[in-house]
Amino acid sequence: IASTSCQDDMSSMASPISSSDVIIACTGENVYAEKPGDIRDLTLQKNQVEMLNFLGSLESSSRTVLILLEGRPRVLPISQVEKFPAVIQGWLPGPHGGRPMADILLGNLNPSGKLPMTYPKFPGDFPNYYYHKCSESISFDPLWEFGKGLSYTNFVYSNLTLSDTVMTPEKPVTLRFKLKNSGNRSGKETVLVYVSDLYRDRSSMGITGKVHRSVQRKSCWSSRIRMGLVGIVFFVVS
Repeated sequence: IASTSCQDDMSSMASPISSSDVIIACTGENVYAEKPGDIRDLTLQKNQVEMLNFLGSLESSSRTVLILLEGRPRVLPISQVEKFPAVIQGWLPGPHGGRPMADILLGNLNPSGKLPMTYPKFPGDFPNYYYHKCSESISFDPLWEFGKGLSYTNFVYSNLTLSDTVMTPEKPVTLRFKLKNSGNRSGKETVLVYVSDLYRDRSSMGITGKVHRSVQRKSCWSSRIRMGLVGIVFFVVS
């Protein structure tokens, strides 16, 4: 569906859209680079917002797949987007991005990406970050959180254990758990581990370097697991 600014044209599309098995809607922005791409408002263009509102108002919204082609998180009409069962973040895939996108839509390729940022609900959602003092009160209600991402299979985490409940500079703690692909096809899963202090004698903002070194490089782990198989994953926190 190509976006249009004419409401009459969209209304005339209601019948063929409603009789379709699947509706694929592409929205986003044109390609850009550096300064020429600067904008003052992350809100999606008006004609595209109208298109998404129109698609969301139809009974066929439950069969609509939304593809986002953008280089940054453009703000979407939440009430309508939440009706769509699937959203694919395509970023700016370049001139050859159509083939892998088609493979994902047809099920030939199992997507496994995770969001590398927090996707805002509103243009003014500036405090969408995690690194802040515990004493700071930050309203946090994004559209999609950092690390959000689905695939055509399911992964089950179980048997989480810690080597110890106390960590010292001389004694790291090992976190270990089982990761099972419980779906019906092979898939890749990225495991994210977050660490924070319950309390500290100094503000975390004053010891940035120390905080960054407190978690080793295995704070993020990714691997492809065939269906039905179980992998053992562990992280060392020091």
